[in-house]
Amino acid sequence: MVLVLLVFIQVYGFVHFNKYQANELEIKGIETEAIVFNKKWERRGKGNWSTGHYIYYYFRYQGKVYRHSQIHDSTNTNDTIIIKFLPENPNNHVLLRKK
Repeated sequence: MVLVLLVFIQVYGFVHFNKYQANELEIKGIETEAIVFNKKWERRGKGNWSTGHYIYYYFRYQGKVYRHSQIHDSTNTNDTIIIKFLPENPNNHVLLRKK
């Protein structure tokens, strides 16, 4: 029973933290362009949910380069994408669309 309660608390906290982050991005986020510099098929972790084409992209903010990757099938190397990030933590961002 204690284990079930702990799992519930963890899931509840995760869901509400994600909603908080999405709200912060909506209110305070800055849109910018990012460049896709690589795309490759990868399997990350266990299971099929993390298997697919990963794009590797970068963007600049205040003279610093931020590099990230995420699963995304419809974007290719050298494409420009639009992301939205939090200025106080540019690593907290979301891919909005292909330009």
